[in-house]
Amino acid sequence: MEQKKLSTDFVVIATLGLLYIFLPSINPSGDTLAYACSVRDGRELFMPHHLLYNALYFLIAKLFVVTHTLELIAFMNALFAVGCLLFANAILSKFVEKGTRLSAIIFLGFCFGFLRYATTGETYIVPLFFSLWASYCSLLRKKAFLTGLIAAAACLFHQVHVFWWLGLLFFVVATGKDNRLRRFLEYGIASCIVPVAYLLAFYLINNDSASVFEFVAHDFVHNSNVSVGFNPKALLLTPINFVRTFIQVHGYMFVLLQKFWFLIGLLLCSAALLIIGCFRLKHSRKKGNVGAFELQFARTHLVIFGMQLLFAFLSVGNAEFMVMLPFALLVYVFIRYKIRPVAVYLLTAGLVIWNLMFGLMPYRFLEVTPDPAISRYVAQHPDRVYYLTDRQTVEARLKYAFPHKTFRIYGVKAHFDTGLDTLLQENSSVTTDVLTPKALSRASFVQSAKNLSDYQILNQDTIPFDLGIAVISRVHLFN
Repeated sequence: MEQKKLSTDFVVIATLGLLYIFLPSINPSGDTLAYACSVRDGRELFMPHHLLYNALYFLIAKLFVVTHTLELIAFMNALFAVGCLLFANAILSKFVEKGTRLSAIIFLGFCFGFLRYATTGETYIVPLFFSLWASYCSLLRKKAFLTGLIAAAACLFHQVHVFWWLGLLFFVVATGKDNRLRRFLEYGIASCIVPVAYLLAFYLINNDSASVFEFVAHDFVHNSNVSVGFNPKALLLTPINFVRTFIQVHGYMFVLLQKFWFLIGLLLCSAALLIIGCFRLKHSRKKGNVGAFELQFARTHLVIFGMQLLFAFLSVGNAEFMVMLPFALLVYVFIRYKIRPVAVYLLTAGLVIWNLMFGLMPYRFLEVTPDPAISRYVAQHPDRVYYLTDRQTVEARLKYAFPHKTFRIYGVKAHFDTGLDTLLQENSSVTTDVLTPKALSRASFVQSAKNLSDYQILNQDTIPFDLGIAVISRVHLFN
């Protein structure tokens, strides 16, 4: 009977892993492309925000002589995603019966935030693997030193997991009974790998930081796109991106429904399953036989959930900082509550259908943004000066495809006219994509609309891509 259980677990998780491996996204972000370039070229291997991420994949690329690093990091992220599901399954197996547990694992595996990053090269899957591993160790009452070491390793792959590390610290100490001080010291000593690693990186590599503290907080100090603090837009973006952590919500969905009418039926079916599943959750009830240790474990993950969500809110509702939320939440829910299996089955079925048709399949088979088309246009006209809405992604695509070529690309600034006027004073004409229609998204919400009414348009090209058109305008100042 035990062998059968293990084999079923293996089949479910292996199937999810095969989906991640064989259906990687063809829409990598600018960050993903930049990481692939760093791994290929052996530069910027120790980025403060995710210190060991590039370095790990650089070592793997060298060890196995891999030159296509974009595919490598997507493949490795898929493997780490499988590891995340294995540890989540191991944790839930102690509290949830088999059918419900495997349905919950499929649910986690198809949560859009996790699914998205399991099929591309972003930095959020590897640290989650280590955090879940650390949680599993703490649940097994392993040595505090081992739990602290693994939780600290997660922080070395992304700083945002410091909150998971902190939550497990409280748990390890709180459940230590008569040896709390010793467990605190063990956990703390093991976690010293983090400051040691940052000190070594600061002193051994070239960087633009004046102190080790500035180096640790590098992205918050030097990157205008990274900030922590209250922003009114977070009041809207946080709930939207929290929902997007579970199901994809994006403007391109309307285009998909217009192009593929059969998706409307699947959309209605998926929505019905999700709604009915949510209503069935009202029959859930608290368990009355949870031990004190297990109850503390559950509450710890609720606290972790709260801290991570708060930090995401203070980061303007950043969806990237919410990838771990479903895992922490489900650990708490399934330990604390008895949930009817039918509710889990309905929610999982609805989630799988929704994210297959609006997430996994479009990201694999369609260019959902104009960036690839614009990148090809720039490559075909390399002598021009460009003023682009998403400079980072286009520039990263070109750098990955043409590592030895240079292109004159500038990013659209907050004061659009000032930036364009400055470029036009130095160049006879500038090519821009600001008239490209934008699908409703977080980026389009944050950015302001632009127009070219104050400039003379020399010529205008429209470039089709799978879900729309890119408008390329060549402009100069009125005489």
